Amino acid sequence: MIESNTTWIIGGVSRCGKSTRARRIAQQSNLMCVDMDERVVQAWGRQGNIAACFQDLGAQDFRRLERQVYLEYAVPSRAVIALGGGALLDAEIARITQTWGVCGWLYVPFHVMHARWCISPPLQLPHDQWRVAYAARTRACMAWTPRCWAPQLQEMWAQMLQLSQVC
Repeated sequence: MIESNTTWIIGGVSRCGKSTRARRIAQQSNLMCVDMDERVVQAWGRQGNIAACFQDLGAQDFRRLERQVYLEYAVPSRAVIALGGGALLDAEIARITQTWGVCGWLYVPFHVMHARWCISPPLQLPHDQWRVAYAARTRACMAWTPRCWAPQLQEMWAQMLQLSQVC
């Protein structure tokens, strides 16, 4: 169990498990869970998910809305917050989220992310740009905080075996 009088912020590349981990940690520690992608979708004001929001707005307007949501967000004092997969590419979002609490990012190796992205690709990102996007987002996470959390090896191998049958 983690310290429950703190706000924890989880960053990482798209589809690395930030929201899943945030929900699990929040439940185990009796903390509120906040998914920033859900906040962006709420601000968009239509029915759908983050992918539909991105597709409807286009990359530039989506990133503008995302920035606005992050900069205006009133951070709770006891929560686990999952950031959006591309949010830390924005220097202003990276700076402001560092003030929210204890920051850490989930590290998942590229080969695991590639298998996941075969099933559910990152927002409008062509397959030939996945490695470049992964590298840029990983660098943004490393610049944001040195605190890195890696999944347990057993869990990662189980996912790889499961996903290798799809790709």
